Amino acid sequence: MPGYLPKNHGKNWTHHEYLLPQPEKDKPLLLPILDLSNREFKEKFGESAAAWRGRKPIQRNAVIALGNFKDISAVPRLGRLLQEDPRPELRGAAAWSLGRIGGKEAMDILNREIAKEQDEKVQEMLKQAREKLDPETGSPKSVKEIIEAERVQAQVPFSQSSEEDKVIYYDEMESPIGPLTIAATGKGICLIEFGPFVVKEAVLQKWSRTWCGGAEFEHNEERLAEVKQQLKAYFDGERKIFDLPLDLRGTAFQLQVWNALADIPYGELRSYSDIASAIGRAKAVRAVGGANNKNPVPLIVPCHRVIGTDGSLVGYGGGMEIKRQLLLAEDSLPDRTAYRG
Repeated sequence: MPGYLPKNHGKNWTHHEYLLPQPEKDKPLLLPILDLSNREFKEKFGESAAAWRGRKPIQRNAVIALGNFKDISAVPRLGRLLQEDPRPELRGAAAWSLGRIGGKEAMDILNREIAKEQDEKVQEMLKQAREKLDPETGSPKSVKEIIEAERVQAQVPFSQSSEEDKVIYYDEMESPIGPLTIAATGKGICLIEFGPFVVKEAVLQKWSRTWCGGAEFEHNEERLAEVKQQLKAYFDGERKIFDLPLDLRGTAFQLQVWNALADIPYGELRSYSDIASAIGRAKAVRAVGGANNKNPVPLIVPCHRVIGTDGSLVGYGGGMEIKRQLLLAEDSLPDRTAYRG
């Protein structure tokens, strides 16, 4: 169905040399971006298509990139940003990056700013960043320790649910694969369903009873605006990585599987066996398949990138045609004679 393909027809950065990552070239450019004035931003980026959005998005992306590079030299500047920048979105991103970089100085900054921060969302980001670091050394915790913390959080009984669990916000969007219903708690995106709310309401209510004590659903476009924007960019072939807070509710095993799914890069594929091995449960292939099918946030946690060891598409919650379209758009539709997953 050609009309459903993004404008770039699924071509990703491997088809364009100028889009290939160049860490040594790009990394030194990031810190100066944080100090751009409005005038300097207009002079440098005023001709770009995204310039109308202002400097905040590109500065936020620079902060996130510093975290992904784990650039220890950026810690003092990120600390100043947390202390001085009036924009909560940038302060939250700085907290996340400090949690990625780690170290005693990063831990000291997080501890200091938690006591001062007034914005609830930024304060939550600061706490999450601190929880990813060893309290004694500031070193990033292992993946197993982080997953265990998520498991404990996911099993909090309803009587201890926070204020953020009393309402689940939702909105709908049209997409090349049909209507989507997106839902979020106060902590992050919790559900994506294939279909309009009126069709999926019973499924959503059941999930709410299971994980949020029967929280009410409230239509709220503003709360879901960012995820809709990022999904649209994905469908247009302009985004390959999502940068969104998630609130995943599931068993310890499901959280492990979903964590592994989230690590599958755009344009790549894994088999159920690959995922089972990645979480240290090589014999639990069938159970991995079950957890994969219960992924509450498809597309963002890309369960569509899991196929059979023989290259077959196997199942998908949204249907096989949608899975085929997604992989075709990502230029990764498998050749069964070539795949050796």
